[in-house]
Formats: sequence, structure tokens, C-alpha cells
Amino acid sequence: EQESCTVCHDCFKPDTKRSMCVPKLVEQFSIVKGDSFSVAVYVISIIGIFCNIFVMVSLIKNSNTPIVKASSPQLCYIMLVSLMLLLTAPILMVSGPNDTTCPLQRYIIGIGTVIPIAVLFARTNRINVIFNRRSLLTSHVQKMVM
Repeated sequence: EQESCTVCHDCFKPDTKRSMCVPKLVEQFSIVKGDSFSVAVYVISIIGIFCNIFVMVSLIKNSNTPIVKASSPQLCYIMLVSLMLLLTAPILMVSGPNDTTCPLQRYIIGIGTVIPIAVLFARTNRINVIFNRRSLLTSHVQKMVM
């Protein structure tokens, strides 16, 4: 009796005798089934979205205060919106794959990850420019004094 090995595709696995390929069973978490994991994901994501909205509203309300002005509110708004995008990604993942959610997951995760990093780089660059100007000014004043 000869045994021949065939490679199963991604959606298949070998049976117990390893004689043929059988479809893999894919378990999808779903809020409809009442899985505790998917309910927890929804609750945590929604709480995070509401916290972001609360912070954004408080930033808008107090936009004339010196602390908000010093923290560059435009960058804060961009950061909060991108974090809200990231918080919607788990909701899309738990809701199940279909023609709309699959591409949206990729774009939301990509855009939601890149934007906060860009905002952090912009803030770091801004602080760097401020401190380098100060050192350039002091060296220029020192040259004028000597």
C-alpha cells in the first residue's frame, strides 16, 4: 500500500488518517451569538470612544485656556480622531467578515496607526526646533558680546 502526500490548501487540513484534505472549521466571534469575548470587545471599544469624545469636547470647551493653547490643540484633535478610528477596528473585527468590513479593517488600522505616529513626530520636531532656536540665539548673543 503506497501512501502519497499531498499538500492541503490554506482552508483545508488533513484528516486523522492523513489520506485526504478536509475543510477547516473557522470559529468567528460574534456579538449575535452572545460570546463574552465579543461583548467585552464592544464594551471596551465603546467606552474608549466615549472617553475620546469627552476629551475632545473638553478641549474644545476650554480652547481659550493657556494649557490647551500650549498643547497645540490641532494636533490633539488629529490624535483623538485617529485613536477613535483605532477603537472602531476591534468592533469591525468582531462583527464578522464581509465585503465591506474586510477592506475597512485594513485601512482603519493602517491610517489609525500612522497618524498618531506622525503627530508624535510633529510634536517632537516642534520641541526640537524650539530648543535649537534657543541655543542658536544664545550662541549668537555670545558672539555679539565678545
